[in-house]
Amino acid sequence: NVPKYGWEVHPVVLEIEHEEFGHVQLKTEIHELNSPTPNTIYSTP
Repeated sequence: NVPKYGWEVHPVVLEIEHEEFGHVQLKTEIHELNSPTPNTIYSTP
């Protein structure tokens, strides 16, 4: 069963203040060791 929004578990969102790019967010998910690496989404709020 494919997750509705593409996330298998609760996503992790990092809020980052970058000197050049300003406020950005990185969104990914925690995964089991030796399993495929999940996608990372870069965005601005």
